[in-house]
Amino acid sequence: MSRGKGVRLQKYKDGGISDAKLFNSAEGLTWTDSSGRNYSKSMEELLDWIGDRAQAGRQPRPASRATTGLSGRQRRGRDAT
Repeated sequence: MSRGKGVRLQKYKDGGISDAKLFNSAEGLTWTDSSGRNYSKSMEELLDWIGDRAQAGRQPRPASRATTGLSGRQRRGRDAT
């Protein structure tokens, strides 16, 4: 691997990153959505998103509908129409 060229975090076919935010880990991550609602996550809640260099990552959980036989709308309490 060549040195000094930086690291590509993610590649996009069209467009790019819309938002990026730096935050103090002691305070946690906070943000406001377009409707004005405030959200926050502590570092304990963000541990699944933290990885070491060259780490392969976690395997995703199996989809709920594969085990329950329900569609996403049915799982959320909405009818399938």
